[in-house]
Amino acid sequence: MIKYFSGFNGLRFFAAFLVVLSHSRLSILKQDVSLNYFIHKNGIFNSGGNAVNFFFTLSGFLITYLLIKEYKNKNKINIKKFYLRRVYRIWPLYFLILLIGFFTLEIIYPKFHGGNRYFEFSNTTSVFLLFIFFLPNLATKIYKMGLLNPLWSIGVEEQFYLFWAPLINFFKGKILISATFILILSFILYSLSISDYFSIKINSFISTLRFHFMAIGAISAYAVDKFHLSKTFISNKIFRIIIPLFIFIYLNFKIQLINPFLTDIIVAILYSILLINVSSVKNPWINLESKFISYLGTISYGIYMYHLSVDYCLRVLNQTFHFDKLFYSTSFYFFIYTLILLTITIIISHLSYKYFESYFIKKKNKLTVSPS
Repeated sequence: MIKYFSGFNGLRFFAAFLVVLSHSRLSILKQDVSLNYFIHKNGIFNSGGNAVNFFFTLSGFLITYLLIKEYKNKNKINIKKFYLRRVYRIWPLYFLILLIGFFTLEIIYPKFHGGNRYFEFSNTTSVFLLFIFFLPNLATKIYKMGLLNPLWSIGVEEQFYLFWAPLINFFKGKILISATFILILSFILYSLSISDYFSIKINSFISTLRFHFMAIGAISAYAVDKFHLSKTFISNKIFRIIIPLFIFIYLNFKIQLINPFLTDIIVAILYSILLINVSSVKNPWINLESKFISYLGTISYGIYMYHLSVDYCLRVLNQTFHFDKLFYSTSFYFFIYTLILLTITIIISHLSYKYFESYFIKKKNKLTVSPS
């Protein structure tokens, strides 16, 4: 039976919340509303990118753990079923947001901007094809994408998992060798991008290929399966303070080493230790498994995917009715705006999960082993 990792759903939600918070801050600035120095400069309010890196690490951890168990049981990975599981869980919402985005930007946007097209300086067909073939991270680096921006990270994951399962099969289930291969590949791509080997846009595209986060997550999954980490120093109570504190300091002060790639590796390791620690502690100080927080984590994919569409609607409403003028403090407006954005997004994500995504999730679950 597959192990259930407690607390992961809660971590998913908090990561999604950081993405919403970051985009809310950017949205307020786009509305020509000034923010005080604390909100404008504090890293926590602008940590969406780092939260996505956490999602990459978590994804690499969980999916690799499942692949390890499958390989142990059957001495190979069923590639077809692996891809189908990805299709059922990821594709329906991905393509729904794609359709919503193109309808909004191509049909609705011009009505509020004097007939001007959002994709005025790009070929709409080319943009659409990049998304169809799961290259949204390339599209967002070439063109202005607006509310379709969240799809870039989905593209990165799909590109990684396109060859991750076959790679594990190729190396006969040896996760460390497979992950090392990915780390070397990531370092080569990083080195080429910073040396300006390619064009600016291609270098920018390569910077989105954060496969090393998923590789570190995969190594962590291997360690959890191989060793009893719940009985090691990693699950020690002191780590409940140290690791979140280190992550908070990194997010808040945007600490960078001389080599950004090395910084990424260290941060990915911190994320992995946090995952191991959270899942192994029996009596955590914060109950990430409470029914409400756990459910928010369950629908976090929807929260991540829908929030910019909601933000776009709220921004248009503010441009029309100038709600920001009703508040004596721009900071207070920011917090109210974020609360409204998050609340509406959660409601939509709940409805989406219950009436749309769940149909495909049931099909996905038939292809995998239920957690114990």
